[in-house]
Amino acid sequence: MPQATRSLSSLVRELRDRHVFRVVVLYAVVGFGVIQAADLLFPRLGLPEWTVQLVVGLTVVGLPMAVVLAWAFELTSEGIVRAAVETEGVIDRGRQDEGVAEGAAEGGADGVGEPADPRRIAILPLSNIHPDRDQDYFADGMTEELISVVSRIQGLEVIARTSVMAYRDTSKSVTEIGRELRVGTVLEGSVRKAGDQLRITVQLIDAQSQGHLWSDDYDREMREIFQVQGDIAHNVADALQVKLLGAEERGLERAPTDNLEAYDLYLPGRHHLSKRSDDGIRKALEYFET
Repeated sequence: MPQATRSLSSLVRELRDRHVFRVVVLYAVVGFGVIQAADLLFPRLGLPEWTVQLVVGLTVVGLPMAVVLAWAFELTSEGIVRAAVETEGVIDRGRQDEGVAEGAAEGGADGVGEPADPRRIAILPLSNIHPDRDQDYFADGMTEELISVVSRIQGLEVIARTSVMAYRDTSKSVTEIGRELRVGTVLEGSVRKAGDQLRITVQLIDAQSQGHLWSDDYDREMREIFQVQGDIAHNVADALQVKLLGAEERGLERAPTDNLEAYDLYLPGRHHLSKRSDDGIRKALEYFET
C-alpha cells in the first residue's frame, strides 16, 4: 500500500482498541513457548518427531482464528460479548443499551426526555443510489470516512460506525433514531459513483424537531473526494457552532493520499473487513495487498 493515510490510521486505531495487537503478541509469546516445550519434552517422552511438527502447524493455524476472535469479541465481567469500539471522539452504543433503557424510563413511557446535546451526532449510513449494488462498498466507505473526519473535531461527539450501521435502510424516523442513540443531530444522505464522477447529497437534521440545519449537493470528480469530506466536516462544525482549531483546519484541508487507485482499493477492503467473518477478512487482505 502507499503512504500512510488517515483511513489506515483509523483502521490501526480500531485494531488497537479491539486489542487485536495485544492478542497477536500474547499468542506469539505463548505459541513460541508451547513449541519450545514440545521440542524439548516430546523426544524425552518417546513421541515421534511428527508430533512436534503437528504442534507447530496447529499453532500457526490458530493465529488467524485468534485474530478473528479478538476482532469480534472481548472478555468482560459479564462474559464474552461483541467487541465495542470507543475511539477518540467516537462513541459506540454497544454497551450503552442499559443506560438508554433507563433514560427512556426516566423520560416517560414514550422514552421522550430532555433533548440530547446537538453536538452529539450520528452519521447514518449513506445510501447508494447507483443501480449497481456492487457500489455499496463506496457508500459504506464514505460513511466511515465521514465518521473518522468529523470525529476529529473537538467539541463534537460522534457515534461509532458499529452502532449507526444498524440503521441501514431503516424505516425509523430521525426522532426515533435520535432517541435511541441519544443524539441531538443526525447527518444522512446518499452517494452515487459512476466512473470518476461523484454525486453526494448530505443533510444535517435536528433529531428532535426533524428540521434541517444544513444540506448540500456535491457533483465532483473522484480526485476531489477528500476535499468533499473536509467541506462536509467544515459545514457540520459551522452549523453546530463549533469553532475549529488551527490544527483541525489544516487537517481537514490536507489530503491523506494522492494515490486514488490505492484508495479505491482500500474502501472495498475496509467494507469486507467490517463483516468480521473469515471470508470477509480474506477478501479484505486481497484488496489491501493489491
